[in-house]
Amino acid sequence: MITDVLFKRYPESIHFPFDFPYEVSVCLRQIASVIFDDLSPHIGGPEKACSLAYSKFIRELGYQIGLSNFPHPGRKTDAMICGQALSEDYDIRNHSHGSGEDYFLHRLSLAELILAEMEKLWPTNGKSLEVWKSGVAEINTRLRSVRSTYLPFHYHNGIFQLAEDSLSQEVIHEPFWEILHHPKWKNVDADMKEAIDRRDSGKRDAVL
Repeated sequence: MITDVLFKRYPESIHFPFDFPYEVSVCLRQIASVIFDDLSPHIGGPEKACSLAYSKFIRELGYQIGLSNFPHPGRKTDAMICGQALSEDYDIRNHSHGSGEDYFLHRLSLAELILAEMEKLWPTNGKSLEVWKSGVAEINTRLRSVRSTYLPFHYHNGIFQLAEDSLSQEVIHEPFWEILHHPKWKNVDADMKEAIDRRDSGKRDAVL
């Protein structure tokens, strides 16, 4: 079973050779838009998923993010903080942002936790499932479309994992993970994700 958050699973997975790419900030805001605008209305709003996800996230990271230059006065809900964390621009002078690589991995980790919590709350009727598939497909497309750098991640069934080239993702991996999304393949899904995680991290007994 995979328990580590993304930034602990893949600490050296990306490298930005120059300044933090503006396209990456745009990509994070697009992911936030999918989460908050497209998906959250189908579970009665984002607060429950964000509260659970943010609590898990700051326990692993050790400090809060999304509080600098907060645009809303008064009470800050976890959903508001998560939205701000995913949407704020990278600032090299902000110590809580860390390096550009850490900034991105921390926020993609938060997005992963929010999506995983939303998936647990998601309705099982056909129309809602199509909305979910469409949202996940857009997130994966947005990650692939960043041209200034390579963001090697693909979201499927509650987790981001390292992705191969775009053609393999579209033709092989996405149809495969869509099949495993069915509850009857739950154990196979978990085994495959753990095997990929073991392969990516160089652990023993990777079965791929």
